[in-house]
Amino acid sequence: MISARDARARPGDGRMVIDLIAITLLCATIGWGFQPVFEGFGFLVPVGIGIALGVAIAMLAAARRWPLPLVAVATIVGYFLVGGPAALPATTFFAVPTLESFSTLATGTVTAWKSFLTAGLPLDIAEHALVPFILMLVCAVTSTSLALRVKSAAWTLVPLGLSAVVVALLGSRTAALPVSVGAGFAVVLIAWLGIRHALDPSRHLLQAATETTAVHLRVVRRRRMVAATAVLVVAMVGGSAGGAYLFDSDRTDRVVARDYVVPPLNPYDYTSPLQSFRAFVRDHADTAQFTVTGLPAGARVRLAALDAYDGLVLHASDDVSSGSGRFLPLSAGAADAKSLTRVDVLVGDYTGVWLPTVGAVQELTYDAGAEAIDAAARRSTFYNDQTQTALNTGGLRPGVAYTLETSIARAPSQTSLTDAQFAAVRTPPAINVPEDIAALAAQATVDAATPLEKVEALAGWLSSSGYFSHGLEGDAPSLSGHGAVRLHDFLDGDTIVGDDEQYAVTMMLMATQLGIPARVVMGWYPAADAADTDPFVATGDNLHAWVEVAFAGHGWVAFDAAPPPDKVPRESAPRPRTDPKPQVLQPPIPPQEAADDTPIAPHDRDDGEEKDKPEEKVTDWGPMILTLVGTGAGTVFLAPLIIVLLVKAIRRRRRQRSASAPARIAGGWDEIVDRAVDLRVPIHDGATRVETAQTLQLAFPDVAVVPLARRADASIYGPATADGSEAEAFWQEAGRVVHGMRRSVGRGHRMRARISLRSVIGARGRSRGGEGPDDDTSALSAAAGKGRG
Repeated sequence: MISARDARARPGDGRMVIDLIAITLLCATIGWGFQPVFEGFGFLVPVGIGIALGVAIAMLAAARRWPLPLVAVATIVGYFLVGGPAALPATTFFAVPTLESFSTLATGTVTAWKSFLTAGLPLDIAEHALVPFILMLVCAVTSTSLALRVKSAAWTLVPLGLSAVVVALLGSRTAALPVSVGAGFAVVLIAWLGIRHALDPSRHLLQAATETTAVHLRVVRRRRMVAATAVLVVAMVGGSAGGAYLFDSDRTDRVVARDYVVPPLNPYDYTSPLQSFRAFVRDHADTAQFTVTGLPAGARVRLAALDAYDGLVLHASDDVSSGSGRFLPLSAGAADAKSLTRVDVLVGDYTGVWLPTVGAVQELTYDAGAEAIDAAARRSTFYNDQTQTALNTGGLRPGVAYTLETSIARAPSQTSLTDAQFAAVRTPPAINVPEDIAALAAQATVDAATPLEKVEALAGWLSSSGYFSHGLEGDAPSLSGHGAVRLHDFLDGDTIVGDDEQYAVTMMLMATQLGIPARVVMGWYPAADAADTDPFVATGDNLHAWVEVAFAGHGWVAFDAAPPPDKVPRESAPRPRTDPKPQVLQPPIPPQEAADDTPIAPHDRDDGEEKDKPEEKVTDWGPMILTLVGTGAGTVFLAPLIIVLLVKAIRRRRRQRSASAPARIAGGWDEIVDRAVDLRVPIHDGATRVETAQTLQLAFPDVAVVPLARRADASIYGPATADGSEAEAFWQEAGRVVHGMRRSVGRGHRMRARISLRSVIGARGRSRGGEGPDDDTSALSAAAGKGRG
């Protein structure tokens, strides 16, 4: 009889060598996931040393039969002895660790993760090598120990899988050789498991005791060969498909931790550049603000996209989770380098935090040869991929040069927009809008039938009815600004006179009053009759503001509302008004203090204070031990919560990606009911959607749930088949309903609902409308009588 102990790999046998080779290759494949995060291949040094150290510790522990606590102690000792030269060579003395090395290694187990996630990409390996070293060391120790100590290799997949997930979360939205890496990982894993099975001692003993004929053995070997070949083919195809799905460079919805961990930048904290539009035109009409080389024909330079109006100023939204307020740290994009356009920018007299960009920027590199800003400038650069605008919290200064690798979409043709609908885009509601605007918008679009005709009617009415003037010396009188009082006077006079600032904001407000998603973009573009636009010199004379409207399938399309500059009023003075309308004066714009362009978080302030103090060389080991113990306890405590959140995220993602539009709509309703269940609203099995919605309406009076339930029933069971745009719009409305339900309860209640298992455990007892077959009418009809059906 062969015991489990005898079946384990022991030093010197062939199976142990196979295990060590396989674990090393699998860990190296996982470590390759750090490649897109770093610049170059220097990350391979801490990754390789961490794997080698972990495998060596596990092998020594298995040979001497150390208990697990002793293995943990050996790992910690190895971390402090080897971590200095492997990940912090600048702190060592000829590769010998110093007190600074030990201190940094101890505190780095906690602080290195924050630094790794908050720094801009690509990372400098000299500053951020500790994270890949720690992760690969832990991965190698745990996976090798399990492979050498446990008979079943399945347990080894646990640390390998967790490490792969952590590396993916710590990475970027791009990946290097995803298909090859995925296929290689699958092939090594399957081959290793097959060899382990073939070298199993208990299997050989059983085979020797079995009396079989030579023919039978050949048949068995042939079948095993065919099965092994099939498994390898499936592994290669599955690994390639999995790698392509998880790490495909064309995907933009990949979830990475740095998009959520970094404290969000709020553009509302910075002055709207549109407030300085008239001053910019007046003071810098002939001054070169910056020079753009490589600007494609028809492209425009973007400075800011603004969609939040409060009656005083049009600015970027203060909602940092979406829209014009969603600025994230600058990182490498996900487009194919062959399809990108290179644009070089050299700053002249321009100063400010808003960074001029062109198109959808995939990579921004500061030029170190032209009065450049250092690496801190890249870390202070934030980009909004939804509005294609950027902010540098440190501000630009003359002489700074940077290069954009950008993707410039071709403007849609008039024909393609003829039947296009407005996109389901949420924009901030405008407040304190002048009363005249809604009536004028309805009057201007009375004959428009299609979405495109409505937008063109608004732009055409303003352009044909108004006159152009900057209000400068020699121009017709025209006040600056775009507050409610200014726009009221702008529209209420006998003659409409203004420049891009007033026309663009007025058109945007008219569009939003009609439910049209619109925003104002401030930027530069060359005149239509300009002879040479490369290089393009941006001045106050070619500064503009235009309106962008979102069309489904076409994105944001630009429209110019201002009349041509040569269309000026015949009289230089404004005509006297007749029958003036009463108006309510808005409060004056409060004077704004210069904002500190560099937001400082509390921990950053503490860091700055610590830097002013002299360094202390004495190391206190007590806090280090408490840090290690606290980290382990926190991981154990947070793991169940993370699993619950992950399960809910996967459930939501699966519903949103159902095969058919009716199934996605049913899944959207399921999401509303699940959130209500987590908020402890009693939902009765067997109730229809409308009955369930009435129950929710009683619990949340301020949320309109019943219309959404009827809309779901009509889309699923109605005579007309719902399409993808209806499903997308339904999910948008479902998100607003869920948001309203959550806002109706306290913060503590909301936090408990996030980690509640009520909807996960009770989901089996309720019908799931988003999981039924796409064409199975009977299944959908049967689901109609259930609350989630």
